[in-house]
Amino acid sequence: MVFNRVEPRKFMGAVVMGWGLSVTFAGFCHKFSSLVVTRILIGFFEAGMFPGCMFLISAWYRRHELLSRMAFFLVANDVAGTISGLLGAGLGSLDGVGGYSGWSWIFFIEGSITCSAAVLAWFFVPPFPEKATFLQPSEKEWVLRRLKADNGGFKHEKMTHKGVLKALQDWKVLTAGVLYLAVCTTAYAISVFQPTILATFGWSSFKSNLLSAPPRIASAIVSVLCGIWSDRIQRRGIFCLGGFGVSTTAWTVNQVVGHTKRGTVTAFAGTLGQFGGIISAIAFPSKDGPRYLPGIIICIAFQAVGVVAAINMWVFCSYENRQRAAGKRDHLRELSQEEQDQLGEKHPDFRYTL
Repeated sequence: MVFNRVEPRKFMGAVVMGWGLSVTFAGFCHKFSSLVVTRILIGFFEAGMFPGCMFLISAWYRRHELLSRMAFFLVANDVAGTISGLLGAGLGSLDGVGGYSGWSWIFFIEGSITCSAAVLAWFFVPPFPEKATFLQPSEKEWVLRRLKADNGGFKHEKMTHKGVLKALQDWKVLTAGVLYLAVCTTAYAISVFQPTILATFGWSSFKSNLLSAPPRIASAIVSVLCGIWSDRIQRRGIFCLGGFGVSTTAWTVNQVVGHTKRGTVTAFAGTLGQFGGIISAIAFPSKDGPRYLPGIIICIAFQAVGVVAAINMWVFCSYENRQRAAGKRDHLRELSQEEQDQLGEKHPDFRYTL
């Protein structure tokens, strides 16, 4: 709903700047209480980043063009993780420089880089297509026409509190949250505890940080390739069942129409995904090492829940597509054109992505 009042470049620039400053100031913390405050601020600003970017991307591309774009965006997380591991290994050697610990220098440097990215966001993050001044009128009309055709003729509306509450009653939105929670629980566990797990092999902290980079590089390559492949064959479910986390986001966005539902589904999924981080943070205590069986069992359980949710989504969408192909929803064509324009994904011409 913030995007109704604030340009994307201003919103994204503000949250990224707040994120960067919070990380930077975390390096000055010497008490647990101050560290908690900075961590809360980091979480506050971080919360707007993911759904904001996903919402903006979905506003520019058709449903079967989304995943490859989202993959390129989300792969930045793997790249950042790779760089972070290497930086952590290198900056740790600055321990004592300027009177600060090595971990403080990690916060200083990485926070400053984030602040620089916020400045770039102010200049390079585009507006929504309707307000894109860099497009010629004919280009803008072409973009909007193809988006409208992809949405079954649905006209985008402004997000309201009432619309968001109604969207949260849609089972597809709720399923999106469950899917992303399942993905994030395992993803956060691997991301956060990978150096700890590697350290159980007897390697030093420096070597463990270095060895955390190769899996992320492999993840980045696979994510982009699968994203392009999924868009090409116009299928999402099989990739989601295969554990491809990026497909989860794109698939659920593909199943709804309109700014309100797409904004709600990205925000709701992102919110539940953060709970995955909380769960993973307490699932791998050091006392369970070196096997960490309880944490592994928890991750497997969440993946099982995710598989069930994905199968449920696929079965319903497949059934509904067959019903529409057989003309079982054609009675909705008797509605006035204005009423048809508000049907969203319920329109007989709309087909769910499988």
